[in-house]
Amino acid sequence: MSEFIQVGIDGGWIPDAGRDAAALRELVNRRLTAIASKFSGHAPALGAAMSEAVLAPGKRFRATLMLMTAEANGGVSAAVLDAAAAVEIVHAASLIIDDLPAMDNATLRRGRPSTHLAQGESRAILAGIALVAEGFRLLSNLPECDAGCRARAVTIMAEGIGHTGLCAGQELDLHAPKTMESVAREQDLKTGALFSAGFDIVAALHGMDTEGSAALSGLARQLGRVFQAYDDLRDVVGSGESLGKDQGLDSMFLRKGLLSVSRQADTLSYYHTLRNDLAAALNKLQFDSRNLSNYIFTVLPIHNG
Repeated sequence: MSEFIQVGIDGGWIPDAGRDAAALRELVNRRLTAIASKFSGHAPALGAAMSEAVLAPGKRFRATLMLMTAEANGGVSAAVLDAAAAVEIVHAASLIIDDLPAMDNATLRRGRPSTHLAQGESRAILAGIALVAEGFRLLSNLPECDAGCRARAVTIMAEGIGHTGLCAGQELDLHAPKTMESVAREQDLKTGALFSAGFDIVAALHGMDTEGSAALSGLARQLGRVFQAYDDLRDVVGSGESLGKDQGLDSMFLRKGLLSVSRQADTLSYYHTLRNDLAAALNKLQFDSRNLSNYIFTVLPIHNG
């Protein structure tokens, strides 16, 4: 099983599938750096905590997927780039909150001390709130968009992270009884909802029709399930160094996702089934998805051992 964890992992971080993905991720990093440079505001220490969370080394997976989707549908606009940055900023906020003592009580995130350990709990909470606000500020000011388009992007994000999305998934993860059905629901909400928000915003910005948008939504759902299954397996058989975060926390709190309701070997088999379903969802997209597929399956590798 240890071989499974190492496939597609380079120094703890997921590699890019070719220069296209690498270039797009660098574009995201540059935009995030520019945005974070203005975080100091009236409270420099708060701004520093926000910047450290956003700019810590990471995959920028969600944003890169958004930009790759946009490129396959005509190109990356300034609006898409800012929307992708907003998704990454909100994702960073969710990690701060997920790591808090009241949640996972994690000590390590992206290879660095968790925000609440580095900055204190009170500042970590404020940084998380401020980053969510920053995400919505970006979406409400998307360049080259009319008011209706901006409002749609804000609504999509609110639905993706609130009581109908990520927060609901976290609540189920923390407190709900575990069954295969409930774990799948958790995955759809906790992980899939933010993927879905990113894809839905791109679809809105590019004026995709109902069929094209529905295909992207189906992809997001499958992507969330595969990504979370992979993360569950890595939590059990990986290491803190390779993961960039604490290893085994889910096991410690008896919240092991799929592994709470199935054996490790069965979970691995299920992961591969989900991965095949993901391939089918990619084939339903209404555009040339070869680059997107290559990138996703580099991030979520098959186990040959």
